[in-house]
Amino acid sequence: MMLGLCFLSSNEHNERDVTWLANVVLALLQARDLNHDKYKLTMVSPRDHMLFTPLLASTTVGTLEHRSIIEPVRPSAAKNGWRYLQAEATAIDFATKTVSCTYSQPVFSEDRSVNLTYDKLVVGIGAVPNTFGVPGVIEHAFFLKEAEDGRAIRRRIHDCLEAASDTTLPEQTRQELTNFVVVGGGPTGVEFAAELTDFLRQDCTRLYPEVGDMPRIHLLEAGHGVLSSFDSQLADHALKKLRQQDCDVRLEESVREVRTCMSVHLSVRTRL
Repeated sequence: MMLGLCFLSSNEHNERDVTWLANVVLALLQARDLNHDKYKLTMVSPRDHMLFTPLLASTTVGTLEHRSIIEPVRPSAAKNGWRYLQAEATAIDFATKTVSCTYSQPVFSEDRSVNLTYDKLVVGIGAVPNTFGVPGVIEHAFFLKEAEDGRAIRRRIHDCLEAASDTTLPEQTRQELTNFVVVGGGPTGVEFAAELTDFLRQDCTRLYPEVGDMPRIHLLEAGHGVLSSFDSQLADHALKKLRQQDCDVRLEESVREVRTCMSVHLSVRTRL
């Protein structure tokens, strides 16, 4: 998947067509500084908003609403007089200087495509989450990279807690429904684990009294510590705070396989 910008200048004034494939954040920031009198701009991206990723974890439990951390593309396009096209750039023909794009709106029953020409091409595309080849991740796990990922996780947490509130269910089933596993001790994993821990400690017992103190959070990190890219004192402080809040942090522990949405098999032959 490519996220992109297309700068289409008018040949009537001997200006050159420039196509730029980039992520939405970079695209919007650069588009604001573009000389719109000189260039006719078309932005091409399957995502119609800019996302403030550092706050994404807060939306998974309702600390923040999703609309608070996104900036739609359309207002900026309308203000500056450029065009937005919700599509994916799927191929580049360097010989003919053409970018092939596929529309990503779900209202169409079949894929629709369009070709954009350019004189110069700048590529700075986004990225997709890495599964590290672990079987079952794509089928059963949740990622946390886009706004929709946050919505999906929030729905799943709600559904699990609602189901666990049914006191007629077997105790083991209710415990499995309230057992949350976070994989990865980087910034995203630690932020989400902290947000979820706060929610379960502060709000869960009030909103879901039948669940009580059943919920458990497990944070798995394959390395020797969390937040390995941060200063060691900050990383140690984060680890200490998580454990103080009853988050089960397991270091040097990796996932071997995810067989179902409720079964995670670890490298040491144990199961969560």
